[in-house]
Amino acid sequence: EVDYVLLDGACSPLIISTQPPGTAPDLNPLKLADGLVKSWTEGVEFIRDSITQAVQLTQVGIHLSELALNQLTLSELHRPWQLYVEQAIQARHVLRRDVHYIVRDSKLQLVDQTTGRITADRSWRHGLQQAVECAACLVPKAEATSDATISPQRYFQLYKNLSGLTGTAAGAEAEFAELFHLPVVAVPPHRPSQRQLLPTSVSSSRVERLASVVKHARDIHHSGQPLLLGTRTIADSIELANQLDAVGIACQLLNGHQEATEATCIAHAGEPASVTVATSIAGRGTDIQLPPESIRLGGLSVLVTEPADSTRIDRQLIGRAARQGQPGSARIFTSPDDRLWDEARINHLYRPTSRFTATATNNQIRSAQVNCEAVARHQRRLILEANNRRESLFQSHSPGPQANYEEIS
Repeated sequence: EVDYVLLDGACSPLIISTQPPGTAPDLNPLKLADGLVKSWTEGVEFIRDSITQAVQLTQVGIHLSELALNQLTLSELHRPWQLYVEQAIQARHVLRRDVHYIVRDSKLQLVDQTTGRITADRSWRHGLQQAVECAACLVPKAEATSDATISPQRYFQLYKNLSGLTGTAAGAEAEFAELFHLPVVAVPPHRPSQRQLLPTSVSSSRVERLASVVKHARDIHHSGQPLLLGTRTIADSIELANQLDAVGIACQLLNGHQEATEATCIAHAGEPASVTVATSIAGRGTDIQLPPESIRLGGLSVLVTEPADSTRIDRQLIGRAARQGQPGSARIFTSPDDRLWDEARINHLYRPTSRFTATATNNQIRSAQVNCEAVARHQRRLILEANNRRESLFQSHSPGPQANYEEIS
C-alpha cells in the first residue's frame, strides 16, 4: 500500500550490492568484540539512546576496549576498532532474535518491523550483519559491497506520475505533499461501517496485560466468534500462543515462519471459534473471509495485544474486522511497560486507576505514536538529505553538459 511503499518502508536506502563468497576476512576482530561485550551492562560500559537506539561507550567501556585492542594487529581491522565494539553491543544488547531477525537454515534473515514479514534478501550494513551473526553463533559471511544506492524518496520522485491506494493515509498528508506533491483524497466506504471499537484495556504490567488478553480471548472463543490476536513480534506471538494453549485454546500461528501455509491459515481465520495469533503480517492486504455463521455470531474480533509504534500499523490490524459493512469489533490492550512508551520517551507515564478513562488512554497512546512517527519521519528526511548530498557531489565532479555518454565512458 502506498503509505508503506513511500513512508513506512522507506526508512532505509535502496542498495544494489554484491555478496562476496566465503567467510568474513575480519573474523578475529568480530569474535573478539562479541566476546568482549557479552557480559557488559547498559549504564556501566555503554549507554543507549532510547529513541534512535544508538549506543555510546562510557569511560569504562572505552578503557576495556583499548585493553582488548592489544590482542589484534592493525592489518586485521577493516574499520575502526570502536565501530566493531559498538556493532557488537547492538548485536548483543539491542537487536533481538525473533524480533528483529530470525535464524533459518543456519542463515540470518531480517524481519520487516512494519509488515512482520521475513526478508531473506536484506542485510544490515557497516559490519552489523556480521556482528549479529557472531552473536547468533553463526559463521559470519563476507560483507556485501555496495554497487549503487538511492534513497526511496528520490527513487519515487523520478517517476513522472505517482498514485496509490491505502486505507491509512490520514495523518501523513503533509509528508505526501512535501516529498511527492501528492494530495490525499478520502474515499467514503460504499457501505456503512459496523465496527465496534471497544474501550481500551489498561493493565498495570505486561504480565497482567497478557493475562487480560488471554481472559478476553477465552470469553470470545466460548461465544464462537472468530478471533484475531495481533502481536508486535514473532517472540510475542509464540509466547501468547503458548499461554492460550495452556488454558485449552487451540490457535493457528501466523508470524512469517509459515510461508507455505499462510494462505491456508488466512482462509480458516474467519471460521466460527477459530483463533489466530499473528504479527503485523496479518495486517496490510489480508482479507479474512467470513462464512454466514461467523457473521451471525458478530463477525471477526480483533485484539491488539500491544500498541505499535505507528498508528497506521494498529489501524491496519483493526481494519481486518468489520469489512464490507459486516459486523466486527476491536480492542487495544496496553500497560505502562509496553515498548511504545520507552520508544516515545514518555517519562511521565500514566498510572492506571479507576478515574483513568479509556479516552485519556487512547489520547496518550496516540501522543506516543505521534512521537515515534516523528522520529521515523526525521530518519527518512536524513536518508533523503544524504542522497541529495551524494548527487550534488557527483554532479560537481561530472563532465560538462556538452559531454555525451561515449565521452564519459
